[in-house]
Amino acid sequence: MSELFGNLKSSRNGFAIIDGTSGEEVSRDVVLREALRLSQALHAWGLTTQGCVVLVDSSTVEYVTRIIGVWLSEGITCPQPLGKSQADFQFVLRDSGACLVVGPNAGLEEILAAAAAVGIAYVSIALEATEEANLSFPKNGCIPLRSIWSIGAKLPLAIHQQVQEAFGIPVYEMYGMSEGGVATANDPSIPDGCKAGTAGLPRPGYRIAIFGPDGQQVCGQEIGEICIKSEMGFQGYHNRPEDEQASFIDGWFHSGDSGYLDEDGFLVVTGRIKELIDCGGLKFSPDEVDNGLQQQGDVAEAATFAVPEPMLGQVAVAAVVLRPHSKLTAEEASLILRRFVAEKLQDFKVPARVHVVKCVPRSRAQMLQRWKLAELFSGQQDKTQPLDGAKTHRNVLENVQRAWKEELSTPPAHGTANFFKSGGGSMQAAALAINLSSRLGFPINSSTIFTCPEPEKLASSIQHCMAVSHSEVSLG
Repeated sequence: MSELFGNLKSSRNGFAIIDGTSGEEVSRDVVLREALRLSQALHAWGLTTQGCVVLVDSSTVEYVTRIIGVWLSEGITCPQPLGKSQADFQFVLRDSGACLVVGPNAGLEEILAAAAAVGIAYVSIALEATEEANLSFPKNGCIPLRSIWSIGAKLPLAIHQQVQEAFGIPVYEMYGMSEGGVATANDPSIPDGCKAGTAGLPRPGYRIAIFGPDGQQVCGQEIGEICIKSEMGFQGYHNRPEDEQASFIDGWFHSGDSGYLDEDGFLVVTGRIKELIDCGGLKFSPDEVDNGLQQQGDVAEAATFAVPEPMLGQVAVAAVVLRPHSKLTAEEASLILRRFVAEKLQDFKVPARVHVVKCVPRSRAQMLQRWKLAELFSGQQDKTQPLDGAKTHRNVLENVQRAWKEELSTPPAHGTANFFKSGGGSMQAAALAINLSSRLGFPINSSTIFTCPEPEKLASSIQHCMAVSHSEVSLG
């Protein structure tokens, strides 16, 4: 990639626009034609797994240019090929004094180095999806950047802090979509307009409200669906009238994202509504689990998703990418990471399993594709063949005794010993449930231990749940 930027300074106007697909310099006339074409139709990846075409009018171009064009006298980078997503930034190329477009596979360090070569002041990039940055990259030295703007996927707080500390410049998060443009941003030009962990305040011309399942706006900091009204010239979805009708109600665009407005009016995005995990009637966002896993030092990236479970409806399962320096085996990682998360989250949010993967799937817009992971791992639990009844109980009881000993440092005195009278508490019960889930390959909730604190009864209860689960799976 480095040779791609070798002649940037010698370009005619002191800058170059690089097509991220071909690596060739593109004239401003070509870029203008591309921007005008994109002003008629944008490719959106968030509505469905296949994507859709969003129709807009010329007011979209004018509005986006007016909103973010203020940055362009000093330049901005867009790490996407022409004709792909992030088209709103490509619109403003027609009025740009300097712009650099680089390929989506470049690492963060490479993009920043390229930006430095042409005096770029701001970088807009999907930070969560970048390769792990070289944190020894010079701080405030040869990098004339004033800030980094994160777009696309929600930015985990851990990555936000890591990048900001590494490069010594502010990192801001933005929220938007093809149907409505850039709706919010942490804006340094507004007093107190920046807050880590949020997507910022609504931009001029935008209204944001949170709606509940009943279609009414919610009050306070209640989580609901993020809905937007704006001046953008949305004209509908091409050949998708049913999606258009479902997404736009009374002038509000229903984003499909869940979130809330905090006490200062900043937008906090918690995830996608369709990705919420419903474990025994208790719903939660997979992002919450992702953030917990990514606080563990061995984890570079995490993606949590729902898989069907006959007794509870759904349980959480996670896929993690380990850092290069990690020495954990896949089996060790599953147990250690589940215990780590159990100390931070309620027990029903703890993943039933943690899989180690080389990478997590993403769309062209760098959005996590949790549905692909769910398809990949949903059937794995069902492959376990049940043992005969007597052997199953004996096997489960032996695992209960071993796990009991690991958590309380002493085995149960007899089959009717009480876990809580033997020194166990709620934390130990949660740890025991995680331990047993890993040993048996079956999700066990700590509430089972509270209702069946004796080894014999606990083993019988687990055996019964496993038998019912296998029967329902076989019949299904």
